[in-house]
Amino acid sequence: MPSGVFQLVIYYANGSAETYALQDVAPTHPLRSALLRQLQQPWLLLDLPDETVLINTSQVTHLEVRPATANDGVSGIPAERVTALSRVGR
Repeated sequence: MPSGVFQLVIYYANGSAETYALQDVAPTHPLRSALLRQLQQPWLLLDLPDETVLINTSQVTHLEVRPATANDGVSGIPAERVTALSRVGR
């Protein structure tokens, strides 16, 4: 992936997921801070070249961003994934 481009995977409550390529426009608008601000709103807006996508944040269960974002004052907990998420039969 080119420098300054991040892959955002959005997972929804219904089990579906979709992926977007995001451009980091740091330092004026760091990606981590921008995502956290947007997720506090009822709708996440993504401006694509040909359309704007509005995502209902109440339907988002979690996000993955690759590669890791720079710490821009918003601290996360240092971690290492041990197992991938899996569904357990009921």
